[in-house]
Amino acid sequence: MLSYQTLNVSFMNSYKTGLIRIGAYLLLGGMLTIPVSCDRQQDAAVKPNASVGRSGRLDQAGCGGFTNGKFLGTWTVTGSRLQVLINGNNQYVAQIFGDNEFYIRGKEFLRRGDIANKAYSESQIECFEGDPGDAQGFTVSTFQAPAGFEPGPSGNSFRVSCSPRFGSGGTVESRVYIASWLGPDPDALLEARYFDNKWWVCQNVTNEAGQGRDAFIVRGRNILLRSDVGFFADPWDIGRRYCFAAGDSGTDGLENPAGTPTQLNGYTRLFFNDGSPYFLKNPQ
Repeated sequence: MLSYQTLNVSFMNSYKTGLIRIGAYLLLGGMLTIPVSCDRQQDAAVKPNASVGRSGRLDQAGCGGFTNGKFLGTWTVTGSRLQVLINGNNQYVAQIFGDNEFYIRGKEFLRRGDIANKAYSESQIECFEGDPGDAQGFTVSTFQAPAGFEPGPSGNSFRVSCSPRFGSGGTVESRVYIASWLGPDPDALLEARYFDNKWWVCQNVTNEAGQGRDAFIVRGRNILLRSDVGFFADPWDIGRRYCFAAGDSGTDGLENPAGTPTQLNGYTRLFFNDGSPYFLKNPQ
C-alpha cells in the first residue's frame, strides 16, 4: 500500500503540471473576476453620498497596503473589475473593460451601493484621488497617465503600452520574465516567448521535464488575471495581456490557447504523465 507521503507527492506533481490542477481551479473559477466592457450610460442610479474631495496619497494613514493591480471590487451594473492604479504618490481607481482598457474613476465611485466583493474599508476610500464635489466619482480631472501608457481605442480611456517590453519580434529562447505562479518555485515562472509570429504566455517547466534542457507549457494570457500570480518583473504587465495575440484559453488560462502550434523549430512536443503537452528543447 502506498504511504500518505507517496500519494501526496504524486498528487502535487500532477497538480503542478496540469490536469489535477485544472480540476482544482475549476472549483475556484467562480471566485475569479474577468473584466468586461462597461458603459457609463448603464448607471443603475444607485446614488453614493457626496463628500469633500481631496487627494488620496500613499503616505496617509492606512493607505500603504495597496499595490498596482490589486482587486477592489466588481461593479455589478456591468460586471467590470475595479482595481488599484498607483502613479507616483497618488492612488487611483481603475475600471477595467474590453481588451485591457481602463477608465479612471474617482474615489466616490467606491461608495456606490452596487459594488460587490469589496476589498477595501470605508475609511480607505479616502486613499484614492477624486474631484471635489463629484458625488458620482466618474471623473478625475487631475489624472496624468504614467510613462509607458497610451490612449485607449475607446476614447477617454488608457492602457499600458506593449512596446518596448513586448516589441515586434524575438525568438522562443529570448524569453521575458513576467511573474511567478503559486509562489517563487522555479518551475512556476511565467514568461513571454515569441514564436509563430506572436507573443505567448508560457510556464517554464525545465525542472519538471528533468532533462536539463529548456522546457515550457503554453498558457492562455488570462492566466495573468489569477489571484495567485505575482508580478515581480514589471507590475504593469497585468495590463499588457492584450499584447499576447495568442489570446485567452479555458480553465482560466491553464489550457493551450487556440492556435498553439504542435511543432516548433528546435523543440519537441512531449506530454507529462497527466497528459499535459509541453515543448522540450532538442539536444545539441
